[in-house]
Amino acid sequence: MTPVEIGIFGIIVLIVLIVIRIPIGISLLFAAALGSILLTPGGAVPALTTLGENVMRISLTYALSAALLFILMGAFISKARLRLALYHMLSYLFGKYRAGMAVAHIISSVVDLVAPFCVALVIFGYLSGAYIGQSLLSGLIPGILITIAFILAALILALLKPSLVADTREAQPAPPRGTLKSVFAVLILFFVVFGGLFFAWFRPTEAAAIGAFLAMVYAAASRQLSFSGLIETLKHAAVQIAKTFTLIIGGGLFGLFMTRSLVIAELSRFTSAADLSTTLLLIIALIIIFAIGLTMDKIAALSIITPIFSPILMSPIISGVWLGVLFILTLSIAHLVRPVKKDCLIYSFENEDKGIAPQALMARWPYAIVLTAACIVIIAMPFVVTLLPQMMFGW
Repeated sequence: MTPVEIGIFGIIVLIVLIVIRIPIGISLLFAAALGSILLTPGGAVPALTTLGENVMRISLTYALSAALLFILMGAFISKARLRLALYHMLSYLFGKYRAGMAVAHIISSVVDLVAPFCVALVIFGYLSGAYIGQSLLSGLIPGILITIAFILAALILALLKPSLVADTREAQPAPPRGTLKSVFAVLILFFVVFGGLFFAWFRPTEAAAIGAFLAMVYAAASRQLSFSGLIETLKHAAVQIAKTFTLIIGGGLFGLFMTRSLVIAELSRFTSAADLSTTLLLIIALIIIFAIGLTMDKIAALSIITPIFSPILMSPIISGVWLGVLFILTLSIAHLVRPVKKDCLIYSFENEDKGIAPQALMARWPYAIVLTAACIVIIAMPFVVTLLPQMMFGW
């Protein structure tokens, strides 16, 4: 077989393994290992030796520890119940207005979403070769604008389809004592992490480490984190870190295999010969990514699509950080519209997925439309994503 045929065979093997419900990280590792053996003249021994060296190289990549520390930060944020505190404060302020509780829920949910999106941006940055610090900052302005758009969507939905938005226009009880401190803790935590990145006070790994440490200290100080709770949180984070790291290593090795097999080069040559416009090529790629996102979780999907699509799409015209935000938003749209409660193929298939009630699924569509509109705006106005990364101090 030619290298390209071996590359195509590797993709087919990967798809088959995923369909028969092999964990995606393991599927990536197996496809990469099999492809490397077929591509290496000496056979299995030199191929697996090189594969082992690449595993060590990826594992020792300093920047990747940022993803693992952001997972830990997210675990401590959840344990500190910062989202709940912010929700109590916002529901007290806005609960007496139409869709006020929905607004409180949207804004407070951002607290729990920051760490997972940071993990996704770090993984994309590593697998695509984009600078991770810039990747992390690239999501700030789109995130703020999307949150505002979600709030407007909730308000419009409350007027046009009141049955989809709970009408709780009544005074809410005063938030529990200490809620204001938790709100300030959220603001300080995010300013230190992202402000530190922007002003070049520290690199992504240090930012994630400081964020995890501050979240842990606040959780302990607010008596939300006992010693047994600390052990439980660390165990939970360790499991998520192991799963994520398997995906990162698998994605990295699969990307190297795609490069060696010349599949990426052939795809690039084909797109150039087809004379497709950059925008049309990007839209085709996003449609494919959306289809993949319907079947698996964002991190798993990123580990597969980034090594394949980013080398083809990245150019002097298309920035890596811009591409990362578009990829993640497209996968988020797929996550919103698929009729299952849990991620279909996240890491493994140990849980059966159950359908979402049609009414609840319908309530998701306005927000999926908002995210689609956000993608269109970002494609039309890339500076929405690239502004902060370009303004970074020390870059």
